[in-house]
Amino acid sequence: MTTALNDMLAQAFAEATELYKERGFQRRVGFGKKPALINVDLANAWTRPGNPFTCENIDEQIIPGGQGLPKAC
Repeated sequence: MTTALNDMLAQAFAEATELYKERGFQRRVGFGKKPALINVDLANAWTRPGNPFTCENIDEQIIPGGQGLPKAC
């Protein structure tokens, strides 16, 4: 990325951050009384061996870990 593009993105993110802060976002809200589990489905791009986006240790750690989450709840 060019320096000019990086500078424009940094400015846009800084402005958005200030806007969100003014509107009450980006603050701690604490823990609720009913915890939830969000399990995002792993896409083929990250779980198929040989794909350029495949995560390391996908078969040994990541997929079994994701499969174990519902059982833990």
